[in-house]
Amino acid sequence: MTKIIIDFDDTLVISNYPAIGELIPGALETIYELQERHKIFLNTMRADMNNGTKEHAIKWLANNKVNLSGCYNKKRMPERWIKNKFIPISYYLVLPEIFIDDIAEEMPLITIGKNRCVNWEVVREHLKEAGLL
Repeated sequence: MTKIIIDFDDTLVISNYPAIGELIPGALETIYELQERHKIFLNTMRADMNNGTKEHAIKWLANNKVNLSGCYNKKRMPERWIKNKFIPISYYLVLPEIFIDDIAEEMPLITIGKNRCVNWEVVREHLKEAGLL
């Protein structure tokens, strides 16, 4: 079981801070599949603001049936997204944690309006190729 650490704004929803923006296509479908086999943790700059916006994000996730195993109280800087790190060298692949975050270096992104957001279609393919979905 891998710890999946996800950002919120421009990763799951199009950033409209402090409000919650529209859902990014493919985000929830992928998270639903991931949470069947992995633990999901929220890692958002909203946690650093101490103004209730982190709680709004948590409530939005709960209302959308995302089962969080936890939420960081301070934003952790994400690791680099490297597709090749997901390719199993053997039949047994162990990755302790994976960050899905629009600010992660080399994260596949798409432009939605004025925002650069996670490209869930590409991320999903990378996760499938690695056997994580």
